[in-house]
Amino acid sequence: MKKSNIILYRFLLEEKSLSLKQKIVLSQILYMIHRSKNKEVLLNIELKEKIKNLLKYHKDTINESIKKALSLGILDNNEEVYYIYNNQYNVDKKSIYISIPYNIFYNNDLTELDKIILAYCLGFKKNKNIDKLNCKMSNKQISEELNLSEQSVKRSISKLNTNGYIKLEHDKTGFIIKKRTIFVNVDNIENLYTKSIEKMEVENIENQVIKEVKEIHVNTIKMNYFEDSLDLLEMFNEITISTEDAKKLYFRKKKEYENAKKIYNKAMNIQPHGT
Repeated sequence: MKKSNIILYRFLLEEKSLSLKQKIVLSQILYMIHRSKNKEVLLNIELKEKIKNLLKYHKDTINESIKKALSLGILDNNEEVYYIYNNQYNVDKKSIYISIPYNIFYNNDLTELDKIILAYCLGFKKNKNIDKLNCKMSNKQISEELNLSEQSVKRSISKLNTNGYIKLEHDKTGFIIKKRTIFVNVDNIENLYTKSIEKMEVENIENQVIKEVKEIHVNTIKMNYFEDSLDLLEMFNEITISTEDAKKLYFRKKKEYENAKKIYNKAMNIQPHGT
């Protein structure tokens, strides 16, 4: 199956009341609308599921995005199931501002912010009209262009640089930085994407093991508790059992229960990756 890029429209980036995930969800819906013959789509369960699987987002994120778009007038609806975009918005191919490659968008080590900034910088490398095909914009300029806070851009650029997605070069005069150039490590993006997928697969296995361990120890505690109840009942109902024997039996079962509980609590304290 062909791996498509995830697109992002400029006018949605400028909408401050939308989260980055909502902007991405709505960009895909508007693109579907633009490509449809009647300029409308039936947002039924099947299509929402398709968007959910495409973006790997929770269904609540999809539904909240649609609800928000309706309240902002970005989408209109007819009979509650047909959604058409408000004609004041231009959503043709020329309006696509950022195209996020699959090996960036599906990289589990990157946040939505990281993905957008990296794809934005990658866009410079592909644009032959831009000097030296690399991004020479400052953090402030990028933040203004993408409608993000300068501090969040600074953190993301630093993270991308540290992890090998980009390389920074500074043109200095003494200690004063005159210009910064962002070079995107295109060849490294695919390798880092592959590593993130492999890492996720390992974490999924670990999470499954931890889940099974928890279930085993929950059942162990339940079993021990049930046995304790039976033994205590026996102690109080069997007159043949001496007081001393009853005490020994009680403390033995209590110790077994406490040991099982310690093992369970230890397992519960192991937090699965990604939580």
